[in-house]
Amino acid sequence: MIYVLFILFATSNLQSQKLHTINAGNYYYQPSSLTIEQGDTVKFVNQGGYHDVAVTAGPESLSLPACSGPCTIGILVFNKVGNYDYICTIGSHASQGMVGTIIVNEVVRETANLQIIHNSPYKVIDIYVDSEITLTQIPYRSSTGQVKLPTKTVLGIAPTGEDLVAELALDLEQSESYVITAFGIVGDNNKPFNLLSSSLNLNATNEDNVSIKLMHGVTDAPAVDIYANGSLVFENISYGTYSDYVNVEADNYTIDVKAHGDDNTVASFDAPLNTYGGRSGVVVASGFMSPDEQDSTFALILTTPNGETLQLAPVKTDLSIQNEKPIVASNIYSISNYPNPFNPVTSINYSLAKGSNIKIVIYDILGNVVKEVYSGFQTPGKKSINWNATNFKGETVSSGIYFYEIKSNRFRVVKSMMYLK
Repeated sequence: MIYVLFILFATSNLQSQKLHTINAGNYYYQPSSLTIEQGDTVKFVNQGGYHDVAVTAGPESLSLPACSGPCTIGILVFNKVGNYDYICTIGSHASQGMVGTIIVNEVVRETANLQIIHNSPYKVIDIYVDSEITLTQIPYRSSTGQVKLPTKTVLGIAPTGEDLVAELALDLEQSESYVITAFGIVGDNNKPFNLLSSSLNLNATNEDNVSIKLMHGVTDAPAVDIYANGSLVFENISYGTYSDYVNVEADNYTIDVKAHGDDNTVASFDAPLNTYGGRSGVVVASGFMSPDEQDSTFALILTTPNGETLQLAPVKTDLSIQNEKPIVASNIYSISNYPNPFNPVTSINYSLAKGSNIKIVIYDILGNVVKEVYSGFQTPGKKSINWNATNFKGETVSSGIYFYEIKSNRFRVVKSMMYLK
């Protein structure tokens, strides 16, 4: 099954940020010179006489009709940066000094980077930023890359096509990076739908280590202990919480999940971290111990800050996970594409441990085949295939999220990439 992710960055006109007032009177505007920010509003108030407002020079033509004071002449919104000269056109008012200047400066927004992980058992969700839909159709067990957002904003979540089910007011530090996980169940009083934020490391401490954080989002599971190759890594992590980051050697691991304080292993997974040296990731414990649907079976999902996701393959478990095709580290490794996002060409890079007949296929948001970029036998070693954002007809595709699939008779890997025009 190919999970698809499509992100729409909402665009809208600049909204007024601050209201300023200029008074008009007997051959004057007061203040005659005003400095504001892009998107600000200016109200012109006539204290007496008959006056209008007309911009004579500036990035855009603006005007207000005259009225007899006392009255409000009108309101202008300044959406374009630059200097605006304006006058009163009535009689000789301008020649007698009834002129003014408004300087509109560009707004420098403080922003932070946010990765959003969808770990609530709903097929797709939409993300709202300050009540505006910004990210849409994010599948269950997928992750966005880092999205730049204002430091002070309200993040909202809704199942696609439905009303908001959760909101979280964010007060972030400028230029810092964070991760937010959507988890829980809508309408469940014991484990309600929720949003949980935490700090996000972009890299490990060095090239030999992997920096990992755990998020416990298994709705019907107790607090857990996590072991890697028999060594305790995370202890007593309860539902709805993150662990701190730990640094482990970049290697292949068997991950054992145990209820806290219990020696019995609930589930075990392969974690091929040998190719993640120098990188970081959030491991999300996902699903249910006793699932109603196959897609909600207990699983461990590794996400990285650039939006890559890897569902760890089970190796020994009391739980049933079927129809999965795990990545086998001995067959393929170091899968990535660069640049990501890209315009218009990206390189899909991978290494083969063994010679294989492989196919590399690009899919769109609906899971439709866009283009088969390679099919044939390849020898072991490092490989690279370019995709120039065209379909099988040679036509340039639209902006959005696409998926590339690398597969043979021994393995199958699917990863996402973003094309931005």
